[in-house]
Amino acid sequence: MCTGAEIAVLAQIGGTVAGTVGAIQQGKAAKKAGEYNAAVSVNQARRAQHKADFDAKREREKTIALLSQQQAQFGGSGARAGEGTPLMVMSAQAAQGELDAQAIIHGGRVNAAGFMDQASISRLEGENAKDAAYSQAGTTLLTGGGGAASSASKLPPSSPLHFSSDVRLKKNVHSHGTLNGHKIYSFQYIWGGPIQLGVMAHEVIKYLPDAVSSVGSFLQVDYGKLGFIKNG
Repeated sequence: MCTGAEIAVLAQIGGTVAGTVGAIQQGKAAKKAGEYNAAVSVNQARRAQHKADFDAKREREKTIALLSQQQAQFGGSGARAGEGTPLMVMSAQAAQGELDAQAIIHGGRVNAAGFMDQASISRLEGENAKDAAYSQAGTTLLTGGGGAASSASKLPPSSPLHFSSDVRLKKNVHSHGTLNGHKIYSFQYIWGGPIQLGVMAHEVIKYLPDAVSSVGSFLQVDYGKLGFIKNG
């Protein structure tokens, strides 16, 4: 049966884990939303360019049809389409038709560029939101985890709340970057329970052996020596 002090530590740990995991999940969701919005903008850019190419082709076809009609009209009036005024009129019409087609293509490229810019903005917003959420997760872990570690350090060595940090006792392990220079993971203990956040003792012992101790054949970490709590 847990003592009142142990229950308080459990409450701190539970709140810290929930807040940190929630922030991380929020960050991942924000990045995913940014990537989705970016993909939508990229598709819009492609559609804008395809539409412009199609409309330009139709404009050229319309110009060719008009030139054929003008040629027939000049021929019916006895004028030669390949010389003099008829040639000038048809040349001007052909040039104008090509200018119109090029204007359509240019407009499509401008619209497509705007959508691509929006795609870049969406990606950046997603990354910034993810970074902000991870920063919040770090703050939650530092403050809440530090408080829990400080409280747990005052419990007797026989307390069941001296959790092991041995990777052999963990499952569903996922990396979440570094914090305070230490690699942070989410995991569950092999016997079940909620998602936890912390370090891996077999990694910490390589660069900070004083923070690692043994409990039987398994390793545990003193989080107070990792810089997650301040002395004094």
